[in-house]
Amino acid sequence: MKITVNRLSFSYNSRPVLQDVALELGEGEILGVIGPNGSGKSTLLKCIDRILKPKGGAIYLDGKEISRFTMSELARVIGYVPQQEDSRFPVNVFDAILMGRKPFLNWKPSRKDFDKVSEIVDMLKLQDIAMRDIGSLSGGERQKVIIARAIAQEPQVLLLDEPTSNLDLRHQLEVMDIIENLAKQGTSSVVAVHDLNLAARYCSKLALLQEGKVYAAGGLEVLQPGNIEPVYQVKIKIHVNGGRTFIQADRPL
Repeated sequence: MKITVNRLSFSYNSRPVLQDVALELGEGEILGVIGPNGSGKSTLLKCIDRILKPKGGAIYLDGKEISRFTMSELARVIGYVPQQEDSRFPVNVFDAILMGRKPFLNWKPSRKDFDKVSEIVDMLKLQDIAMRDIGSLSGGERQKVIIARAIAQEPQVLLLDEPTSNLDLRHQLEVMDIIENLAKQGTSSVVAVHDLNLAARYCSKLALLQEGKVYAAGGLEVLQPGNIEPVYQVKIKIHVNGGRTFIQADRPL
């Protein structure tokens, strides 16, 4: 599904957070939204998911403005993974993931719904904790369950706000591999990410935000000192090894 963001603006009260943001993402592409804290990454994702209402501009999914989707229609199209989510409900992991099937349910889950959840439990290697109460999980385990719930929606678009923030190195790679594999199947993903090296490895497109504006957008060429240093205020070194780009933070400017 193609995503088009056209001159999007958003303000909290009178404070601008997003200003004239314009982006485009095609089917099966992964857009990494990067930038310092407070640059508007989370707000952009919430506007695309219609959690927040933009003050100006528009967002289109395959040419259809998102305000024309019913909430039920949007839930069948977009899966959203928030940066943090505290679950205090006494529900086990399997049932928490099953909640992602809500847009497809009539009176009760069908065999197809249970089979889909089982498939996702296997995909994210959650078998050992599938029957555990979600409140007993570590932060990293809970994050994987939230991602699994979004995947259970079978969305055409995934919005992920710092999906690897509570995960160790191995699980970061596992989660990003899953996002990459979903992209190969046609799922478009917008990922707000702090780790520039993860962005360089997995994202087919990049958008660098600074104070709510798109400072640079495109492919790997976005990750160059002329963009990163003035936005992040750090001196960096770029290394290329085996065809991969690595960014090393050297010192604050």
